[in-house]
Amino acid sequence: MQQNQQLQAVQTQQDILYIYDRVCKKESKTRQILQEYGPGVLETPDAQPNRRTERPLGKEFAESQRKRAEEYFREHPARQSTAARSAWSEDTECTTYTDDAGNEYIYRPAGVTGGGAAVRERSLRMRMELFVAQMFESLDSRKKNDKDIARRQAIAHKKFTENRHAIVTAFLMLLVTVLFIGFVYFAFFVIADVEVEGSELYTADEIVGAAGFEVGDNLYSFHAGQAEELILFHCPQLKSAQISRTVPNAVDIVLTDDTPVYYADIYGETAVLSSGLRVLGYTDADLAEADGLTKLVLPAVKGSVAGRVLTFAEERSQRYVRSVLAAAESSSLYAEGRIDKIDVSDERNVKFICDGMYILQLGSEKESALKLRMAYKTIGSSGFDREIPANINLTEVGEASVRYDMRLIVD
Repeated sequence: MQQNQQLQAVQTQQDILYIYDRVCKKESKTRQILQEYGPGVLETPDAQPNRRTERPLGKEFAESQRKRAEEYFREHPARQSTAARSAWSEDTECTTYTDDAGNEYIYRPAGVTGGGAAVRERSLRMRMELFVAQMFESLDSRKKNDKDIARRQAIAHKKFTENRHAIVTAFLMLLVTVLFIGFVYFAFFVIADVEVEGSELYTADEIVGAAGFEVGDNLYSFHAGQAEELILFHCPQLKSAQISRTVPNAVDIVLTDDTPVYYADIYGETAVLSSGLRVLGYTDADLAEADGLTKLVLPAVKGSVAGRVLTFAEERSQRYVRSVLAAAESSSLYAEGRIDKIDVSDERNVKFICDGMYILQLGSEKESALKLRMAYKTIGSSGFDREIPANINLTEVGEASVRYDMRLIVD
Protein backbone atom coordinates (compact mmCIF):
# COMPACT_ATOMS: atom_id res chain seq x y z
CA MET A 1 0.00 0.00 0.00
CA GLN A 2 2.79 2.36 0.97
CA GLN A 3 4.69 1.45 -2.20
CA ASN A 4 1.64 2.26 -4.33
CA GLN A 5 1.28 5.64 -2.65
CA GLN A 6 4.93 6.40 -3.29
CA LEU A 7 4.57 5.30 -6.90
CA GLN A 8 1.46 7.47 -7.27
CA ALA A 9 3.29 10.47 -5.70
CA VAL A 10 6.22 9.99 -8.06
CA GLN A 11 3.83 9.70 -10.99
CA THR A 12 2.00 12.89 -9.87
CA GLN A 13 5.31 14.72 -9.50
CA GLN A 14 6.38 13.56 -12.95
CA ASP A 15 3.09 14.75 -14.41
CA ILE A 16 3.51 18.14 -12.77
CA LEU A 17 7.07 18.41 -13.99
CA TYR A 18 5.94 17.38 -17.44
CA ILE A 19 3.25 20.09 -17.51
CA TYR A 20 5.69 22.71 -16.19
CA ASP A 21 8.30 21.44 -18.64
CA ARG A 22 5.90 21.89 -21.54
CA VAL A 23 5.44 25.53 -20.53
CA CYS A 24 8.70 26.97 -19.35
CA LYS A 25 11.49 24.51 -18.50
CA LYS A 26 14.13 24.97 -21.16
CA GLU A 27 16.81 22.40 -20.21
CA SER A 28 14.46 19.45 -19.75
CA LYS A 29 12.65 20.34 -22.96
CA THR A 30 15.93 20.26 -24.85
CA ARG A 31 16.73 16.85 -23.37
CA GLN A 32 13.31 15.58 -24.41
CA ILE A 33 13.85 16.78 -27.97
CA LEU A 34 17.28 15.12 -28.07
CA GLN A 35 15.83 11.87 -26.82
CA GLU A 36 12.97 11.94 -29.34
CA TYR A 37 14.77 13.20 -32.45
CA GLY A 38 18.44 12.49 -31.79
CA PRO A 39 21.40 14.88 -31.48
CA GLY A 40 21.32 15.77 -35.17
CA VAL A 41 18.39 18.18 -34.76
CA LEU A 42 20.53 20.68 -32.85
CA GLU A 43 23.44 20.62 -35.26
CA THR A 44 24.17 23.75 -37.25
CA PRO A 45 23.41 23.81 -40.99
CA ASP A 46 27.14 23.58 -41.70
CA ALA A 47 27.44 20.40 -39.67
CA GLN A 48 24.86 18.53 -41.80
CA PRO A 49 25.04 19.85 -45.38
CA ASN A 50 22.63 18.64 -48.02
CA ARG A 51 20.65 16.54 -45.55
CA ARG A 52 17.73 16.20 -47.97
CA THR A 53 20.06 15.00 -50.77
CA GLU A 54 21.95 12.48 -48.62
CA ARG A 55 18.81 11.02 -47.02
CA PRO A 56 15.86 11.40 -49.36
CA LEU A 57 12.42 11.08 -47.79
CA GLY A 58 8.95 10.43 -49.09
CA LYS A 59 7.68 8.04 -51.72
CA GLU A 60 10.99 7.38 -53.49
CA PHE A 61 12.77 6.69 -50.19
CA ALA A 62 10.09 4.21 -49.13
CA GLU A 63 10.30 2.39 -52.47
CA SER A 64 14.09 2.17 -52.32
CA GLN A 65 13.97 0.85 -48.76
CA ARG A 66 11.45 -1.80 -49.77
CA LYS A 67 13.62 -2.92 -52.71
CA ARG A 68 16.72 -3.04 -50.52
CA ALA A 69 14.85 -5.23 -48.02
CA GLU A 70 13.69 -7.62 -50.76
CA GLU A 71 17.22 -7.95 -52.17
CA TYR A 72 18.67 -8.48 -48.69
CA PHE A 73 16.21 -11.24 -47.83
CA ARG A 74 16.74 -12.93 -51.20
CA GLU A 75 20.48 -12.99 -50.56
CA HIS A 76 20.12 -14.01 -46.89
CA PRO A 77 17.00 -16.16 -46.67
CA ALA A 78 18.11 -17.69 -43.38
CA ARG A 79 18.00 -14.34 -41.58
CA GLN A 80 14.29 -13.84 -42.26
CA SER A 81 11.92 -15.46 -39.82
CA THR A 82 9.53 -18.07 -41.11
CA ALA A 83 6.46 -16.09 -40.06
CA ALA A 84 7.77 -12.98 -41.69
CA ARG A 85 8.78 -14.84 -44.90
CA SER A 86 5.36 -16.44 -45.21
CA ALA A 87 3.58 -13.15 -44.51
CA TRP A 88 5.66 -11.03 -46.95
CA SER A 89 3.65 -9.40 -49.74
CA GLU A 90 3.18 -5.98 -51.39
CA ASP A 91 0.80 -4.93 -48.59
CA THR A 92 3.22 -5.90 -45.81
CA GLU A 93 3.64 -3.04 -43.34
CA CYS A 94 6.66 -4.48 -41.45
CA THR A 95 9.29 -7.21 -41.96
CA THR A 96 11.25 -9.05 -39.26
CA TYR A 97 14.80 -10.25 -39.82
CA THR A 98 17.75 -11.41 -37.66
CA ASP A 99 21.46 -10.70 -37.84
CA ASP A 100 24.42 -13.13 -37.37
CA ALA A 101 24.28 -12.69 -33.59
CA GLY A 102 20.66 -13.72 -33.47
CA ASN A 103 19.28 -10.26 -32.79
CA GLU A 104 15.86 -9.73 -34.28
CA TYR A 105 15.02 -6.49 -36.16
CA ILE A 106 11.71 -5.18 -37.49
CA TYR A 107 11.77 -3.11 -40.65
CA ARG A 108 8.89 -0.61 -40.99
CA PRO A 109 9.12 1.18 -44.33
CA ALA A 110 7.54 4.59 -44.70
CA GLY A 111 4.20 4.53 -46.42
CA VAL A 112 4.32 4.96 -50.18
CA THR A 113 1.45 7.39 -49.95
CA GLY A 114 1.52 10.09 -47.31
CA GLY A 115 5.14 9.56 -46.26
CA GLY A 116 6.15 13.12 -47.18
CA ALA A 117 3.23 14.61 -45.21
CA ALA A 118 4.17 12.59 -42.12
CA VAL A 119 7.77 13.78 -42.32
CA ARG A 120 6.68 17.39 -42.76
CA GLU A 121 4.33 17.12 -39.78
CA ARG A 122 7.13 15.64 -37.65
CA SER A 123 9.54 18.38 -38.73
CA LEU A 124 6.99 21.13 -37.98
CA ARG A 125 6.26 19.67 -34.55
CA MET A 126 9.99 19.50 -33.83
CA ARG A 127 10.46 23.16 -34.77
CA MET A 128 7.51 24.28 -32.68
CA GLU A 129 8.84 22.44 -29.63
CA LEU A 130 12.29 23.94 -30.14
CA PHE A 131 10.68 27.39 -30.36
CA VAL A 132 8.79 26.80 -27.09
CA ALA A 133 11.98 25.60 -25.42
CA GLN A 134 13.87 28.73 -26.48
CA MET A 135 11.06 31.11 -25.52
CA PHE A 136 10.76 30.22 -21.85
CA GLU A 137 13.30 30.33 -19.10
CA SER A 138 14.30 27.48 -16.88
CA LEU A 139 13.06 27.18 -13.31
CA ASP A 140 16.50 28.04 -11.92
CA SER A 141 16.78 31.08 -14.16
CA ARG A 142 13.37 32.35 -13.07
CA LYS A 143 14.23 31.88 -9.42
CA LYS A 144 17.47 33.76 -9.89
CA ASN A 145 15.74 36.60 -11.72
CA ASP A 146 13.08 36.83 -8.99
CA LYS A 147 15.79 37.04 -6.36
CA ASP A 148 17.60 39.79 -8.29
CA ILE A 149 14.40 41.78 -8.67
CA ALA A 150 13.54 41.41 -5.00
CA ARG A 151 17.08 42.46 -4.02
CA ARG A 152 16.96 45.57 -6.21
CA GLN A 153 13.55 46.53 -4.84
CA ALA A 154 14.79 46.12 -1.29
CA ILE A 155 17.85 48.27 -1.97
CA ALA A 156 15.70 50.98 -3.59
CA HIS A 157 13.27 50.94 -0.67
CA LYS A 158 16.14 51.19 1.81
CA LYS A 159 17.67 54.13 -0.06
CA PHE A 160 14.32 55.90 -0.19
CA THR A 161 13.84 55.35 3.54
CA GLU A 162 17.30 56.67 4.34
CA ASN A 163 16.95 59.70 2.03
CA ARG A 164 13.29 60.39 2.70
CA HIS A 165 13.94 63.52 4.70
CA ALA A 166 16.30 64.90 2.02
CA ILE A 167 13.73 64.23 -0.72
CA VAL A 168 10.94 65.92 1.23
CA THR A 169 13.20 68.90 1.98
CA ALA A 170 14.18 69.26 -1.69
CA PHE A 171 10.53 69.10 -2.76
CA LEU A 172 9.55 71.80 -0.25
CA MET A 173 12.41 74.04 -1.37
CA LEU A 174 11.37 73.62 -4.99
CA LEU A 175 7.76 74.46 -4.12
CA VAL A 176 8.82 77.58 -2.21
CA THR A 177 11.02 78.68 -5.13
CA VAL A 178 8.17 78.27 -7.61
CA LEU A 179 5.79 80.22 -5.40
CA PHE A 180 8.34 83.01 -4.92
CA ILE A 181 8.98 83.31 -8.67
CA GLY A 182 5.23 83.39 -9.33
CA PHE A 183 4.74 86.08 -6.71
CA VAL A 184 7.54 88.23 -8.15
CA TYR A 185 6.26 87.68 -11.69
CA PHE A 186 2.70 88.80 -10.94
CA ALA A 187 3.48 91.44 -8.31
CA PHE A 188 6.47 93.35 -9.70
CA PHE A 189 6.59 92.90 -13.52
CA VAL A 190 3.49 94.98 -14.25
CA ILE A 191 3.34 97.51 -17.10
CA ALA A 192 3.19 101.01 -15.65
CA ASP A 193 4.48 103.11 -18.56
CA VAL A 194 4.30 102.79 -22.37
CA GLU A 195 6.49 105.08 -24.50
CA VAL A 196 5.48 105.53 -28.19
CA GLU A 197 7.62 107.52 -30.61
CA GLY A 198 8.36 107.92 -34.31
CA SER A 199 4.87 108.33 -35.79
CA GLU A 200 3.09 111.52 -36.81
CA LEU A 201 0.01 109.72 -38.07
CA TYR A 202 -1.16 107.81 -35.00
CA THR A 203 -1.49 108.66 -31.31
CA ALA A 204 -0.02 106.63 -28.46
CA ASP A 205 -3.45 105.42 -27.37
CA GLU A 206 -4.20 104.12 -30.87
CA ILE A 207 -0.90 102.25 -30.96
CA VAL A 208 -1.35 100.71 -27.50
CA GLY A 209 -4.91 99.71 -28.34
CA ALA A 210 -3.73 98.06 -31.56
CA ALA A 211 -0.89 96.18 -29.81
CA GLY A 212 -3.25 94.12 -27.66
CA PHE A 213 -1.91 95.04 -24.21
CA GLU A 214 -2.43 97.95 -21.84
CA VAL A 215 -1.13 99.50 -18.65
CA GLY A 216 -1.60 97.10 -15.74
CA ASP A 217 -0.88 93.92 -17.70
CA ASN A 218 2.11 91.75 -16.92
CA LEU A 219 5.32 92.77 -18.67
CA TYR A 220 5.71 89.31 -20.24
CA SER A 221 2.06 88.57 -20.89
CA PHE A 222 2.39 89.27 -24.67
CA HIS A 223 4.67 88.24 -27.50
CA ALA A 224 6.57 91.18 -28.97
CA GLY A 225 6.52 89.85 -32.56
CA GLN A 226 2.76 89.24 -32.53
CA ALA A 227 2.14 92.70 -31.02
CA GLU A 228 4.20 94.31 -33.80
CA GLU A 229 2.15 92.50 -36.47
CA LEU A 230 -1.08 93.65 -34.84
CA ILE A 231 0.12 97.26 -34.82
CA LEU A 232 1.02 97.16 -38.52
CA PHE A 233 -2.30 95.51 -39.37
CA HIS A 234 -4.49 98.00 -37.48
CA CYS A 235 -2.31 100.98 -38.43
CA PRO A 236 -1.59 100.36 -42.13
CA GLN A 237 0.25 103.63 -42.74
CA LEU A 238 3.12 102.47 -40.55
CA LYS A 239 6.12 100.93 -42.23
CA SER A 240 7.62 99.25 -39.16
CA ALA A 241 7.08 98.83 -35.41
CA GLN A 242 9.62 97.67 -32.84
CA ILE A 243 8.72 96.79 -29.24
CA SER A 244 11.22 96.49 -26.40
CA ARG A 245 10.73 95.88 -22.67
CA THR A 246 12.47 97.81 -19.89
CA VAL A 247 12.52 95.87 -16.63
CA PRO A 248 10.66 96.06 -14.38
CA ASN A 249 7.60 97.92 -15.71
CA ALA A 250 8.12 99.87 -18.97
CA VAL A 251 7.49 99.18 -22.68
CA ASP A 252 9.03 101.18 -25.55
CA ILE A 253 7.47 101.22 -29.05
CA VAL A 254 9.44 102.77 -31.92
CA LEU A 255 7.44 103.39 -35.12
CA THR A 256 8.26 104.38 -38.68
CA ASP A 257 5.60 105.93 -40.89
CA ASP A 258 5.25 104.54 -44.39
CA THR A 259 5.29 106.89 -47.36
CA PRO A 260 2.49 106.74 -49.94
CA VAL A 261 3.96 106.59 -53.45
CA TYR A 262 1.32 105.18 -55.82
CA TYR A 263 -2.40 104.95 -56.14
CA ALA A 264 -4.38 102.46 -58.18
CA ASP A 265 -7.96 101.64 -59.02
CA ILE A 266 -8.68 98.23 -57.48
CA TYR A 267 -12.19 96.86 -57.77
CA GLY A 268 -13.67 100.36 -58.04
CA GLU A 269 -11.75 101.80 -55.06
CA THR A 270 -8.68 103.99 -55.11
CA ALA A 271 -6.03 102.30 -52.99
CA VAL A 272 -2.99 104.19 -51.74
CA LEU A 273 0.16 102.06 -52.06
CA SER A 274 3.70 102.25 -50.72
CA SER A 275 6.77 101.59 -52.82
CA GLY A 276 6.55 97.93 -51.78
CA LEU A 277 2.90 97.74 -52.95
CA ARG A 278 1.60 97.64 -49.38
CA VAL A 279 -1.95 98.95 -49.09
CA LEU A 280 -1.90 102.03 -46.83
CA GLY A 281 -5.57 102.86 -47.13
CA TYR A 282 -8.19 104.13 -49.56
CA THR A 283 -8.83 107.66 -50.83
CA ASP A 284 -10.25 109.66 -53.74
CA ALA A 285 -8.41 109.65 -57.08
CA ASP A 286 -8.38 113.47 -57.32
CA LEU A 287 -6.95 113.76 -53.81
CA ALA A 288 -4.27 111.20 -54.59
CA GLU A 289 -3.31 113.02 -57.79
CA ALA A 290 -3.26 116.33 -55.90
CA ASP A 291 -0.88 114.80 -53.35
CA GLY A 292 1.57 114.04 -56.16
CA LEU A 293 1.15 110.27 -56.15
CA THR A 294 1.99 108.26 -59.25
CA LYS A 295 -0.87 106.37 -60.84
CA LEU A 296 -0.47 102.64 -61.39
CA VAL A 297 -2.36 100.48 -63.86
CA LEU A 298 -1.93 96.95 -62.53
CA PRO A 299 -2.69 93.44 -63.81
CA ALA A 300 -5.45 91.39 -62.21
CA VAL A 301 -5.31 91.66 -58.42
CA LYS A 302 -6.23 88.73 -56.21
CA GLY A 303 -6.31 90.44 -52.81
CA SER A 304 -6.21 94.00 -51.49
CA VAL A 305 -6.26 94.39 -47.69
CA ALA A 306 -5.23 97.49 -45.76
CA GLY A 307 -1.95 96.84 -43.97
CA ARG A 308 -1.03 93.95 -46.29
CA VAL A 309 0.90 93.70 -49.55
CA LEU A 310 -1.09 93.34 -52.77
CA THR A 311 -1.40 89.85 -54.17
CA PHE A 312 -1.90 89.26 -57.88
CA ALA A 313 -3.95 86.63 -59.64
CA GLU A 314 -0.83 85.27 -61.39
CA GLU A 315 2.43 84.67 -59.55
CA ARG A 316 4.62 85.96 -62.41
CA SER A 317 2.83 89.33 -62.27
CA GLN A 318 4.37 89.94 -58.83
CA ARG A 319 7.87 89.53 -60.28
CA TYR A 320 7.70 91.72 -63.35
CA VAL A 321 5.65 94.48 -61.67
CA ARG A 322 8.22 94.80 -58.90
CA SER A 323 11.02 94.74 -61.46
CA VAL A 324 9.51 97.65 -63.43
CA LEU A 325 8.78 99.70 -60.28
CA ALA A 326 12.30 99.15 -58.97
CA ALA A 327 13.72 100.40 -62.27
CA ALA A 328 11.40 103.42 -62.20
CA GLU A 329 12.30 104.37 -58.61
CA SER A 330 16.00 104.24 -59.44
CA SER A 331 15.66 106.50 -62.52
CA SER A 332 16.36 110.23 -62.74
CA LEU A 333 12.83 110.85 -64.04
CA TYR A 334 11.40 109.49 -60.78
CA ALA A 335 13.87 111.41 -58.65
CA GLU A 336 12.77 114.68 -60.34
CA GLY A 337 9.09 113.77 -59.93
CA ARG A 338 8.36 113.70 -63.65
CA ILE A 339 6.66 110.27 -63.86
CA ASP A 340 2.89 110.68 -63.76
CA LYS A 341 1.69 107.19 -64.64
CA ILE A 342 3.03 103.64 -64.98
CA ASP A 343 1.04 101.08 -66.92
CA VAL A 344 2.15 97.51 -66.16
CA SER A 345 -1.12 95.78 -66.99
CA ASP A 346 0.59 94.02 -69.95
CA GLU A 347 4.09 92.69 -69.38
CA ARG A 348 4.85 92.93 -73.13
CA ASN A 349 3.72 96.54 -73.43
CA VAL A 350 4.92 98.55 -70.42
CA LYS A 351 4.22 102.28 -70.72
CA PHE A 352 5.23 105.43 -68.79
CA ILE A 353 3.79 108.94 -68.98
CA CYS A 354 6.16 111.78 -68.13
CA ASP A 355 5.54 115.50 -67.68
CA GLY A 356 1.92 114.95 -68.68
CA MET A 357 2.78 114.96 -72.39
CA TYR A 358 5.29 112.24 -73.23
CA ILE A 359 4.42 108.57 -73.66
CA LEU A 360 7.34 106.20 -73.14
CA GLN A 361 6.88 102.83 -74.86
CA LEU A 362 9.21 100.33 -73.14
CA GLY A 363 7.81 97.10 -74.59
CA SER A 364 8.75 94.19 -72.28
CA GLU A 365 10.02 94.69 -68.75
CA LYS A 366 13.55 93.58 -69.66
CA GLU A 367 16.26 96.27 -69.41
CA SER A 368 13.71 98.74 -67.99
CA ALA A 369 16.35 100.74 -66.13
CA LEU A 370 18.45 101.18 -69.26
CA LYS A 371 15.41 102.20 -71.33
CA LEU A 372 14.45 104.85 -68.77
CA ARG A 373 17.97 106.29 -68.90
CA MET A 374 17.64 106.48 -72.70
CA ALA A 375 14.31 108.32 -72.28
CA TYR A 376 15.84 110.79 -69.82
CA LYS A 377 18.67 111.60 -72.21
CA THR A 378 16.31 111.87 -75.17
CA ILE A 379 13.98 114.30 -73.40
CA GLY A 380 16.90 116.32 -72.09
CA SER A 381 18.74 116.55 -75.42
CA SER A 382 19.03 119.91 -77.15
CA GLY A 383 17.23 118.77 -80.28
CA PHE A 384 14.12 117.59 -78.43
CA ASP A 385 11.09 119.88 -78.66
CA ARG A 386 9.57 120.03 -75.19
CA GLU A 387 6.51 121.96 -76.25
CA ILE A 388 4.91 119.26 -78.39
CA PRO A 389 3.44 115.96 -77.09
CA ALA A 390 5.52 113.05 -78.24
CA ASN A 391 5.49 109.27 -78.34
CA ILE A 392 8.98 107.90 -77.58
CA ASN A 393 9.61 104.31 -78.65
CA LEU A 394 12.20 102.59 -76.43
CA THR A 395 11.45 98.95 -77.27
CA GLU A 396 14.89 98.49 -78.88
CA VAL A 397 17.77 99.00 -76.46
CA GLY A 398 20.17 101.63 -77.82
CA GLU A 399 17.61 103.20 -80.15
CA ALA A 400 14.98 105.76 -79.26
CA SER A 401 12.54 106.98 -81.89
CA VAL A 402 10.45 110.11 -81.27
CA ARG A 403 7.15 110.89 -82.96
CA TYR A 404 5.65 114.34 -82.32
CA ASP A 405 1.87 114.66 -82.54
CA MET A 406 -0.11 117.72 -81.52
CA ARG A 407 -3.26 115.60 -81.49
CA LEU A 408 -1.69 113.07 -79.10
CA ILE A 409 -3.90 112.69 -76.04
CA VAL A 410 -1.97 111.71 -72.93
CA ASP A 411 -4.20 110.16 -70.26
